[in-house]
Amino acid sequence: ANILRNDFVWDDQYVIVDNPHIRHLDSIPGYFTSTKTQSSYDMKYYRPLRQIIFTLEYSLFGLRPTGYHLMSVLLHAANAVLGFIVLRLLSVSTISSFLIAGIHSIHPVHSEIVANITERADILFLFFYLLSMILVVKSVRAGNSNVYFAGAVASYVLSLFSKEMAITLPILLVLF
Repeated sequence: ANILRNDFVWDDQYVIVDNPHIRHLDSIPGYFTSTKTQSSYDMKYYRPLRQIIFTLEYSLFGLRPTGYHLMSVLLHAANAVLGFIVLRLLSVSTISSFLIAGIHSIHPVHSEIVANITERADILFLFFYLLSMILVVKSVRAGNSNVYFAGAVASYVLSLFSKEMAITLPILLVLF
């Protein structure tokens, strides 16, 4: 809760405060074609979804960091809920799933990705990664439902547009 009062820190200066690209909604198409829009200096990351989210947040909050921090906290909480759902789909007991998701949500190792706004890529990646896993399981259990499968693919693409590590999802699903 104390991060809601924090200012922009570290790379937030380059990615949000000094980045002219997030100030205009018409910059969004460029996020898919150039890494130069990622910050005020060329970071060489391809994370268009993070930039879209920052652009939308800038239109809502301007340069008031509280809104950005609140969004990080809410997305992190949503990840705990999705983690709980994934564990339940894997037949982990309700109590164990709740404890594991709870420990994940409050563990200090996650403090940097929640407190540092620029690390939103990690939170977004995990959100869409877990959502894709859930939708794949639901697709299989529903007899290969095209609606669930399409949602899983869309979520996977959004996870890829958030952070590169999403590339591991198909391997994990094969192992599952």
